[in-house]
Amino acid sequence: MLSHPRLPISLLGLLLTGAFVCAADEPRYAGKPLAFWLEELKSDDPLIREEAIAVLADAGPAARAAVPRLETLLKDQQRSVRTQAALALWRIAGQTKPAITALTEAVRDPATPNRAEMLGKLSEFGSAAASSAPAVVEFIRDANPVVRTQAVMAMQRFGATAVPSILPLLDHADRRVRRSACHALGLLGPSAKDAVPKLAALLKDADEEVRQESLATLGRIGSTARSAAPTLLEWTRDKNPHVRAAGLKGLQEIFADPKLARPAALDGLEDEDPLVRVRAVILLWRIAPKHADILPHTLELLKQPVGRIELLTLLGQLGPSAARAVPVLTKLLADHDFQVRRQAIQALGQMGRAARSAAPALTELLRPADFATRQTIVMALRAIGGDERMVPIVLEVAKQDMSTRMVCLPLLASLGPKASAATPWLVTELRRPPSYVTVQMAETLHKIDPERARKEAVPVLQTMLKPTAPWRVYAAMTLRRLKPDSDEALDTLIECVTGKDFNARQQACQFLGTLGKSARKAAPALRQALRDPAIPHRVAAASSLWQITGETKTTVPVLLEALKPSSVNYARYQAALHLGEMGPPIKTMALPTLQKFRNDPDLFVRNSVFQAIQRIDGTANKPNMP
Repeated sequence: MLSHPRLPISLLGLLLTGAFVCAADEPRYAGKPLAFWLEELKSDDPLIREEAIAVLADAGPAARAAVPRLETLLKDQQRSVRTQAALALWRIAGQTKPAITALTEAVRDPATPNRAEMLGKLSEFGSAAASSAPAVVEFIRDANPVVRTQAVMAMQRFGATAVPSILPLLDHADRRVRRSACHALGLLGPSAKDAVPKLAALLKDADEEVRQESLATLGRIGSTARSAAPTLLEWTRDKNPHVRAAGLKGLQEIFADPKLARPAALDGLEDEDPLVRVRAVILLWRIAPKHADILPHTLELLKQPVGRIELLTLLGQLGPSAARAVPVLTKLLADHDFQVRRQAIQALGQMGRAARSAAPALTELLRPADFATRQTIVMALRAIGGDERMVPIVLEVAKQDMSTRMVCLPLLASLGPKASAATPWLVTELRRPPSYVTVQMAETLHKIDPERARKEAVPVLQTMLKPTAPWRVYAAMTLRRLKPDSDEALDTLIECVTGKDFNARQQACQFLGTLGKSARKAAPALRQALRDPAIPHRVAAASSLWQITGETKTTVPVLLEALKPSSVNYARYQAALHLGEMGPPIKTMALPTLQKFRNDPDLFVRNSVFQAIQRIDGTANKPNMP
């Protein structure tokens, strides 16, 4: 047996994180025959065995001769060797069962140093690894946030197929296990509907935390958990006010039958405990949104500190119909509680123009507010509307730093000509060396004074179209808006579609569609981009090409291909949404494939597929969604 130096790093870690050389790009075994590495599998040194396994895994299907020996190594004394061998069998011969088994064992082993990597790799198998759920459940509350995140991701990808494996844990003697099992089922949302009977039984568990966790999980499961309503109704009559409040909240979250829930809600309005009254008014709104008692009780309850955040959220959901609450909300802008102030701002914004009387107080609040609160205030003011009186304060705040400036510019733009006092400052800023905020400055000036923008901003934007300019795509889009006939801007976008700059390709592919038929000149470049190596680029190109030309024969297949689980999840749900935009004309082409992803493990993909089906067909049943 030949000896050679060893790396002081776990090759298993390299294998799990994908840090290996592709066989097509000068593989690691170059210069040494596969037979050499097959012989190394028999070494007495576990490090040598690990290195040989890793090299053979790199070779992929070309190393099929190693399969018998790798199967033998599944019983190796060393855990790392067994795990590597299982993963190698997966990569070489597509054997998933050994890999799932080995990863599950490694996750359970306290001596495993890289548990987060194991969980992450396990999640890649999706529903095929659902039997591993009991091992994963233990780590969804892990102290290590990386481990916790990977465990949650794995549970969500397992989907409904994990439920049978978790159900026995709800009867476990250890309350911590029962609590974690409840939480795991909550991650699956409506997919965990088969667990409802056991969860309903846990509402009477001896441990209060288990009861609360089961209640929260029933809420995440939603309307399919309605069978728990009788137990929750019992809770609303309990001697303990916290139990009564929890029962009312549970009835709201499972969308209980209004005929059953209404009496409990009305009784709760008269309860001596303020939190019970808060939960009662929220339940009443859920089952009878136009009930006359909702707003009066909400305003009365806001006079005491209990449940204010929930009540303010409710007022925001009531929107303009809660205009009577504007004076109360305006006073709460000065509340000592940061969360109350923030929620009051959001509620006023959701009321829109009905909250116009609060605009001066909100504007004054911009001065002392932190950055995050300023963002919330600006969003509210844009929804409410304003006038030239707020411009001096907005300008004062905008001049403080670049980040705050970017937040304030959309507010000035929303005021249009009313913000004319900001024009001199915007012109001065446009004359500074270009930066990432220059394009936004030009956009804002265009909304306030289009003529001045064409004079001052167009030359600046033209200088930003150079190939070396970092913001050339955004500059081209803004220039095209200021000068709709600018061939220079359109040519820049077309050049970026097929250019070497990764981000510029993505941005150009996305933006061109917003120009509609006026960008027909870009169609050939977008057709070429349908074969871009990056899936998100292909998705964006397909959408834009359809928006410009109406083509479906070339674009729909690209979007359907991007729906496959092997794609980036962001690109997958974007592809589904774009298919939905195309509507009924693509029903025959797209609907059969979309139906296959109705219960996809990824929440965002599932939601976007649901929306697409509804827009294309309009008659599909709602899929299981949290």
